[in-house]
Amino acid sequence: MMTPKTTSTAATATTTTVSTTTDSQEFQVLTGVRDIVDRYDTFLLDMWGVMHDGTTTYDGVLQVVQKLKELGKEMIILSNSSKRQDNSIKLLTKLGFDPKNDFSQIITSGEVSYHLLSGTRPDQSPLAPNPWNVLEQVVKPSDISSKTKKVFCFGSGDGDEDYLQSCGWTLAPMDEADLIVARGTFTMKDGSTIVHKKH
Repeated sequence: MMTPKTTSTAATATTTTVSTTTDSQEFQVLTGVRDIVDRYDTFLLDMWGVMHDGTTTYDGVLQVVQKLKELGKEMIILSNSSKRQDNSIKLLTKLGFDPKNDFSQIITSGEVSYHLLSGTRPDQSPLAPNPWNVLEQVVKPSDISSKTKKVFCFGSGDGDEDYLQSCGWTLAPMDEADLIVARGTFTMKDGSTIVHKKH
C-alpha cells in the first residue's frame, strides 16, 4: 500500500513554502509465482541461476513455464550470457524446455554484441542495436578491403576466438588491437598466446 505523506510549512511571509512527499510501501513475501501471476501479462526471465544451473533445471521450473504458457502469459528470456542465441536454444532444449514455443524471444548479451561487432543494421535483425558511434569507425572503416579489425580478448575460455572471428575480427596483442572485448575473466587471448586465470 502506498501512503503519501505531505508536509507544508510557511514560517513567515518571506520564507519559501517547502513540500516534502514521502512514499512508504509494504513489501509482500511471495510464496511463488502464483502470488503475482494475475498482475502481469509478460514475464522477463533470466537463465543461469534462475531457471537452471547450467546442467540441471531447478525444481518446478519446467512446470511453472508450462503453467504460464497455459495462462497465455508471454515469456522473454533476457540473459547476460556472452554466447549467441543459438547456444541458449540448444542448452534450453537439452534441459527439457521447448524454446521456440515456450518463449517469445531469447535475448543474450552475446547475441546483441555479435550484431554490434558485425555492424548489423537494426533493419537487418530485431536484436541489432542502434550503431555505436565510437565503434562505427572500426567496424566500417573507409578502406575496409585492406583494414583488418583487430581485437584483444578477455575471454570465458569457451569459443572466444570462434565468436570474434564470426563477427569479422582477428585476435591481436593489446598494443595492436583496435578494440578490447571482455567476454569473461578466465583467459586473455591475443592470437598467439592464451593466458588462463583458472584451470
